[in-house]
Amino acid sequence: MPSNSSFFPAAGCVQLHIELGNTRANIATLRRLLAEQTPQAGSLLVLPEIWATGFSYPDTQKFAAETPAVLAEMAALAAQYDIFLAGSLTNQKPGDQGSGAALPANTLYLLGPQGLLGQT
Repeated sequence: MPSNSSFFPAAGCVQLHIELGNTRANIATLRRLLAEQTPQAGSLLVLPEIWATGFSYPDTQKFAAETPAVLAEMAALAAQYDIFLAGSLTNQKPGDQGSGAALPANTLYLLGPQGLLGQT
């Protein structure tokens, strides 16, 4: 098995105050933190759970609709700093068979300098 250093030269958690429901402000905060503490190229940075919006269950449908734009922002930052960002966002998952209703889900995304690498 390769040593841990072959995966990421550094890893860390990004702590930020999440403004509930304010995607634009939360992205701006992430941008500011990355500019202030320029991460080492190739680093993995883990963001707080539902970092872009916070938990507001009545608004999950609205937040899920914003996820593609947030992923584009994350991809741009990962490319700009040559890093990997892992963070969860609200997403719409298909409903149970027969119901057809989309269900909100907390989905973890991993983005790197080349874009989306995976989600679960």
